[in-house]
Amino acid sequence: MPTSTTSLALALLLLPADVARAASWVMDNTCEEMAIYGLGVADASHAAVGATSASGALPAFYNASNGCTFTANSPSGAIMDMAALPNNEAVVYATFAGQYLSTDQGASWNRVGDAVNPIQSVTALNGDSFALAGEFTTKELGYFGGVILSTDKGSTWTSYPIDGAQYVRYGAYPSDTTWYITEGS
Repeated sequence: MPTSTTSLALALLLLPADVARAASWVMDNTCEEMAIYGLGVADASHAAVGATSASGALPAFYNASNGCTFTANSPSGAIMDMAALPNNEAVVYATFAGQYLSTDQGASWNRVGDAVNPIQSVTALNGDSFALAGEFTTKELGYFGGVILSTDKGSTWTSYPIDGAQYVRYGAYPSDTTWYITEGS
């Protein structure tokens, strides 16, 4: 139960790398007072936070040495999820309006690919790739449920429709040949 000194907003809970089995957590309040919709962990010291405020999308970049730094220049109003490559070299966030890429710690965001519709899950893979699971509409394929994959740090995207899939929500990609995708309303 929250007390008067407890924020009702979500905050980051950080697990130090040397602590096993979540025995100890450290609260990072630099993202306090924001609603967090996605968290992309790049490495032990970096993450991207899909935050939003009353004025719209407010993505943040986390660095262990200085906490969250918000970028107020996001072109989209609703972040669904985020993923980041090591050192936050490239970060992708997903929205109903498609996917956006930043390669400069959020100083700029560029719309990449032509997919639109609910993209709910973004995952970073292999240090240079991103996979998005969701319901998509593209110029080439029209409407489909499936995965969109970039193997060049978010620059170009390839679509992988799943026959008969409806309401695709989340994806996990343990190898190049095995992908797990959820669907349902």
